[in-house]
Amino acid sequence: MVPNLDLILLSFLYGAFLSCILLLLAAAALFSLLLAFASTLLSIVVFDMYDVSSILGRGLGSAKADLELGSVLLLYLAMHFAVPAVLSSRPLIEQRVAELKEIAQRVMNHYHVL
Repeated sequence: MVPNLDLILLSFLYGAFLSCILLLLAAAALFSLLLAFASTLLSIVVFDMYDVSSILGRGLGSAKADLELGSVLLLYLAMHFAVPAVLSSRPLIEQRVAELKEIAQRVMNHYHVL
């Protein structure tokens, strides 16, 4: 039998776990760089098409304005639902804070009695 075999196996598993995490982080970093490169390349191609062709350029300008309007409308829609949700949850949050203060006060009183 090998002495301390369980410790050797545990250290091996710990090292394998750390290397898997580092490998996943490296893969995520490379994927994000690839995504950034592709989006940059696509934007360069779109801007060059916008400058080269006036017919396509007008269509892209119109599409850009439509996308801008759509993003503003999405922001408005999100705010339309988010503001009432936050305002309605405020009494609930205040109630939770009051409960936590009461529990803290009871704990402090308990320790002062001792």
